[in-house]
Amino acid sequence: MEFLLVSDMTLTEFGLPSHFYCDGKPRDISFPSSLDGIISDMPASPAELVRRCQRVLAHAWMVRTFVKHSTEVDDFPELMGIVRAVFDLSRAVETRVGDPAEYFKMLDKKLPELRRAVDKFAIDAPHASTHTNFIQAVISIESSTEELTDLCSQGFRQTSTVKIPISITKPIPKSPASPVSPTSGPESSDAPSSPPV
Repeated sequence: MEFLLVSDMTLTEFGLPSHFYCDGKPRDISFPSSLDGIISDMPASPAELVRRCQRVLAHAWMVRTFVKHSTEVDDFPELMGIVRAVFDLSRAVETRVGDPAEYFKMLDKKLPELRRAVDKFAIDAPHASTHTNFIQAVISIESSTEELTDLCSQGFRQTSTVKIPISITKPIPKSPASPVSPTSGPESSDAPSSPPV
C-alpha cells in the first residue's frame, strides 16, 4: 500500500494534531495516497448533502446568469425557460437550508420542472448559437441537474422517516377495590339524587 505524508498544515486545517507521540518522540501521521472507496463509502449527513446541493445550484445559477445576459436571448426568448426554472428552484429551496427534510422535499418537488427546462434548453441552445459558451452551458446545466437528482435521492433516504401508527390508549383495568364501575352508581346518574332517608 502506498502512503502519502500529509503536511502539518493540512492536518491542522481539519483540527487534527500534526503528529502524535510514541515513546516521548513525535511521529508523523501518514495516510493512504488514495482514499477512493474509503471516503465515498461513508454516507454524508443531511446537512452536508444540503451544502453540496447549494454548491451545485451555484453552478446552475451561473448558467442562468450567462443565458439571461446573452445577446442571443433577444432573438430566442425560449432560452428564458432555463433562467426561470433555475431561479424558481433556487429560491424555493434557499429558505429551507436549515431544515434538510423540508429542503429535500421541496427539491424533489421542483426538480421535474428543472429537468423539463434543461431538456428544452439542450434543444434550443444550439439553434441560438453554436458558440462554445452555449455548448458548455448545456453540459453544465445537465450535469448540475444530474448531480442534484442524485443528492436529492440521498437526502430523501436519510431524512425520510417511516411513521408507524401506535395506539397510546390502553384499556384501564378495573380495580378490585372499587366494585362500582364509573358508569353505574349515583355519581354517574344525570338525575338529581335524593337525600338519604
